[in-house]
Amino acid sequence: MLLTKVKYNRNTETYTIDLSIPLTSFSSIRFKFDTGASSTMITAGSLCEDEEDMTKLAYFLESCHRTGRYISKPLYSAYGDGKYGILCHIKDFVFPGGVPFTFYFYLIYLTDHRKVLLGADFISCCDCNLKAKEDIEITRFHDSMYKGKFGFASQSGSLDFVKVMTTLPRIQLLKEFETFKMSDRQMDLQKVYDFLDSIDDIDLQKICDSLDFMNDFVAAEEVLKPQSLKNNNEFQKMKFFEILKLHT
Repeated sequence: MLLTKVKYNRNTETYTIDLSIPLTSFSSIRFKFDTGASSTMITAGSLCEDEEDMTKLAYFLESCHRTGRYISKPLYSAYGDGKYGILCHIKDFVFPGGVPFTFYFYLIYLTDHRKVLLGADFISCCDCNLKAKEDIEITRFHDSMYKGKFGFASQSGSLDFVKVMTTLPRIQLLKEFETFKMSDRQMDLQKVYDFLDSIDDIDLQKICDSLDFMNDFVAAEEVLKPQSLKNNNEFQKMKFFEILKLHT
């Protein structure tokens, strides 16, 4: 039984499939079918058009990477310099023609480059019909095999992508991020990424502690503004979030 097709582009000699990812800037995301990538990966630039949203996403995810609370790894198959990706999941994800399952991918955040790869972790769980220079027909997706690749440890150690994107508008940036805005008021994302990549691990864990996505029964009501950095321009003490009001 045919579930869906992965389209073959004769000009670029690539295979792609459009999938719907919730709460992104786009109605669908075009994934490159790439058996050379061991893991499925998405860059932040492929999910957000607004540069301030991309800044907030990088701001939060860098703290997650530094604290080590969530599964992360460098992804050399997409970038030679091995940019880090954090494991995310989407519950009740529906692959065309299939049943809902938990979908996993690594979100690469310290870049505005657009790249989306459906990797071997997913492809290896598909039955496919393939003929030379034609679309690939996916006839079955083995959700139990896919689930076995990740298991409980991956779900407990990955970020709930929907909750991250829902909370994103309530994250308030340090006023110092204003210095990264250009004359047109758009963020200079490279300066943002360089800043996040260079700061010490001072109080970064407070962001993760205040935005705890591991408990499904806790919802963040409010994210308070972080205190300003000291006026001596030395990043000696960075206090991001003082209090987060939680309810069950």
